[in-house]
Amino acid sequence: MSFLVILPFVLGFLFSLFVPIDFFYRVDWFLFGLEFRVDYISKQFLLFTSFIWLISAVYAMVSIKENKKSYFFWFIFTYIGNLFLCISFDVISFYLFFSLMSLSSFGLILHNRSNEAKNAAFVYIKYAIFGEVLIFFGIINLVFTFGSFNFSNFINADISYSHLLILIGFGIKIGMFLLHSWLPLAHSNAPASASAVLSAVMLKAGILGWFRFFNSSLEYGEFLPYCLMTLGILGIFIGFYGLFQDKIKAVLAYSSISQMGFVVLMFGVAIYDTKNYDLILIAILFFITHHAFNKAAIFLLANEISKNGLNKLNLFIFFITSFSLIGLPFTSGAMAKDLLKSEVDLFFVLIILTIGSIITSILMIRFYLLSKKYEIKNQSFNNSVLILPLIFVSVFLAYILDFNFSFSIWQILPLFIAIIFFVVIYKKGLGIKVLPQGDILSLISFKKRD
Repeated sequence: MSFLVILPFVLGFLFSLFVPIDFFYRVDWFLFGLEFRVDYISKQFLLFTSFIWLISAVYAMVSIKENKKSYFFWFIFTYIGNLFLCISFDVISFYLFFSLMSLSSFGLILHNRSNEAKNAAFVYIKYAIFGEVLIFFGIINLVFTFGSFNFSNFINADISYSHLLILIGFGIKIGMFLLHSWLPLAHSNAPASASAVLSAVMLKAGILGWFRFFNSSLEYGEFLPYCLMTLGILGIFIGFYGLFQDKIKAVLAYSSISQMGFVVLMFGVAIYDTKNYDLILIAILFFITHHAFNKAAIFLLANEISKNGLNKLNLFIFFITSFSLIGLPFTSGAMAKDLLKSEVDLFFVLIILTIGSIITSILMIRFYLLSKKYEIKNQSFNNSVLILPLIFVSVFLAYILDFNFSFSIWQILPLFIAIIFFVVIYKKGLGIKVLPQGDILSLISFKKRD
């Protein structure tokens, strides 16, 4: 029975591994026809998406004890939507599978049936449906304007309110600033295997939506690029709110918001500097791949720490993932951030990326300190071994691409500053106040109660 449940994930990974670039398949009998195609972008999305889903599915098999059939019902439907989304090359199939993925996720977040899980699930579904509606109306208008369902026919268009609706709709999935408050609630209350795919791969579905609907040929003007860069910067900074969380998964959720702020910022730079659009897109693509593997690993690790504490294996996994997310030398994170910086001539962007690394360092130390509160119960191998394939890919990702690493004191400066920050806090006896999850959303709810 277990094998049959895991089989779709194995088949999906094998398909992703062996499907050739330029694969094309059309389904003529459904609506106006569905087109599935594999290009370089969808190939990379397929590879990290299918692999992380496979590892998460195996982990779910051994970690989910209650309502397992219900959980895997929603898990498989979410997976189908996510996988087919990667190869959808017309607006109908893209929207259908994006909706399937987003709406099925509701069942994953709701799984525990606790009051917190119910609240998180209903907050999530409100945001999800709002995003779906925006994307739907944006797509409908584009289709009527251009008389086509294919992405390639939207090239050389002027930016319209349709693009803005689509931008905001996918921005909700990415966790863009002002649209992010659902994320810490959903990620911290969902089971670990669901949190792993929510943060590692489903956030990236929104980025894929941006890649498909926007390109270097569009006339963006100045307002939209600056708006995205501003929202990206604010997204990076709001991650600092994770310092004031007392749940390790909530800390990781705010780390994801901050890291996605990097992506929003760089996408804003890409549409500002359209001459380097393709190069910046490659840098973004590697960054989200690196983030996917490391964030999936550390979300699964959070569950193992809550059960067995920071035993030797868990400590090893923590150091690998956290060092990579920070971007310390000789990690995939160092390569990802070097690639981002190498394609940017704007000095303020380089400064913001460094500040973002400091915030990530602070959150990783906060995660570590909260993890120390869990008693070490088991030093032998446990479910943590299932996370090791993700660690292996993270470690060797940069080396597979034959990247020439450079070492600089600036690469370890963010961690050094974060350590000094915590030393000062504890020496001064300041303490860290715990604030409610959801930041902006919780503030609005508090004012309503008043």
